[in-house]
Amino acid sequence: MDTFGSRMKALRSERGLTQEDLAHEVGVTKGAISQWERDGTEPNFAALAVIARTLGVSLDGLILGPAATFTAEASLTTKEAELLALFRSLSAKKRTALLVLLDL
Repeated sequence: MDTFGSRMKALRSERGLTQEDLAHEVGVTKGAISQWERDGTEPNFAALAVIARTLGVSLDGLILGPAATFTAEASLTTKEAELLALFRSLSAKKRTALLVLLDL
């Protein structure tokens, strides 16, 4: 079954993030991430926005699944797509360090 929790877990795993990494980014506990991934509870809207940004997906893609995803990635150049893929492969800690370095 394709649920919000299963999508979130799959995206997190694809990005190489642990529940703890994602929890740190969202500002919640690891237990909250676990509950969301098991469809026990659901995050609030503010948390959803951070989760989507951290996992590099649109809100509609996170909530409704890939068939509903409409992102600007289709218009990226090859180099931009490569850079985005490289950024997404970094740990949460390295992403944060890079963003600080870039003053973003």
